[in-house]
Amino acid sequence: MTNAIDISATAVGILGNIAAVLLFLSPMPTFYEIWRKKSSGDFSGVPYVASLANCLVWVLYGSPLLTHGLLPVITINGFGVVLQSFYLLIFVPFSKGKKRIQMLAYVLTVLACFGLIIVVTIFVLPEGRKAFFVGTLAAVLNTAMYAAPLSIMRHVIVTKSVAAMPFLLSLCTFFNSCFWAVYGFLKKDTFIIIPNILGVILAAAQLVLYAYYHNYEKKHPTKDVSNGNLPNVKRLETVQQV
Repeated sequence: MTNAIDISATAVGILGNIAAVLLFLSPMPTFYEIWRKKSSGDFSGVPYVASLANCLVWVLYGSPLLTHGLLPVITINGFGVVLQSFYLLIFVPFSKGKKRIQMLAYVLTVLACFGLIIVVTIFVLPEGRKAFFVGTLAAVLNTAMYAAPLSIMRHVIVTKSVAAMPFLLSLCTFFNSCFWAVYGFLKKDTFIIIPNILGVILAAAQLVLYAYYHNYEKKHPTKDVSNGNLPNVKRLETVQQV
């Protein structure tokens, strides 16, 4: 039975890796645009810094220093660290003035905090608390990234437009969350289960909103679909994995 569970977990982990890779690659058009224009323009680099932090903590959690048998967690988040670093190496140089300084400060803060986490985990915490400490941080970061689209969902409801919430991104997020939630259950890992259950719920809500408000203007031509005096909301671009 144990071997069957391990094989199932590995298979689900591979599927989760594939879904996460698609999510990681979703900002490629954005960075092609930044490269083409030689400017980061109005794009925000914060999601990529947050994703880098998220990936770094998950790599640490999945490492043999803290846990065992979580190779898919290490592989996809290791890939995430490389790809987010690549994105930032494009974004930061093509940012200007105060924005570039802020981005550098964010990146250095993330690296400094990660270094501190490693020191505390290895040299300060007792053996029985190391995985709990890092797993909690990873789950909190993951939950925050899954909750990020809530403002976009509100924007969709008020404006009755799904322009800021791409269907494929929501669909990939849904499958990604499903795979990793199942993987967490098979591994009996609460830190993987909790944020991904939330991810499944929020991604499903996004898909429901998309189904309802897709072509809303054509279905309700007399309805007022003004922006409701909301501030401009940037197009949803989330990069999340485990």
